[in-house]
Amino acid sequence: MNNIITDHQAQKAADSFFSRHKIGTLMKQSNFKKRSGATPLAILKIIFSLIFSHKTWSQALSSNDPAATECKDSIYRFLASPNSNWERLLLLIAAKIVQKIEKSTGEERVSVFIIDSTFYSRMRSKKVELLSKVHDHIDGKYKWGFRMCTGAWSDGYTIIPVNFQLLSSRKEKNRRQEPNESIDGRTVGAKNRKKALMKESESAVNLAIAAKKNKIPFSYAIVDSWFALPPFFSKMKAACIECIRCSKK
Repeated sequence: MNNIITDHQAQKAADSFFSRHKIGTLMKQSNFKKRSGATPLAILKIIFSLIFSHKTWSQALSSNDPAATECKDSIYRFLASPNSNWERLLLLIAAKIVQKIEKSTGEERVSVFIIDSTFYSRMRSKKVELLSKVHDHIDGKYKWGFRMCTGAWSDGYTIIPVNFQLLSSRKEKNRRQEPNESIDGRTVGAKNRKKALMKESESAVNLAIAAKKNKIPFSYAIVDSWFALPPFFSKMKAACIECIRCSKK
């Protein structure tokens, strides 16, 4: 069976998803603004469609994809903007989807907020801001990249990514590249650079609180054993969030 999705099918699927969940409205709430050229909504549709047509951005350009070629400069500005709040956009989309799932399932089903931390590799990069040596829990080695703290909602049948935070090393000697100081400190990009230097446990607490404030329903937060320290549980309790530690087998 041929599982290759055509560009037309990918665009049609993107249009349907964006219309059903009112992504344009959510982008405005997340501070996505048009500077020149194509609208942020049109650009995001192009990027979104590439995933389903199994193309990278460079492949779309080399194949002379008209949509990608015409919007090339706009897409670069779109991705580089320090004003766009990608974390909030993901959170708002997740909230809409989770709330629809909750309405269609029984009240006896228990939902949880899963917090996990994984290594995000950037081994070949050299000039990425805040790139640092961080610990990879899988093989116990230090590598170039980031820690990615992720929050996800699940009811035992479905799992929905909710929010995330990339974390760098707090030790300056471990960082290969420092942040761009020319970025306006009031922008989302500048604030995210500061958040990247916070403790992993603090980031995890912030993800859970943000999910709760945005009306993502869950009965418990589930975390790995390396989060299980008294200060972490105290902060979660102060936010009225019940927390369960997953033990390793």
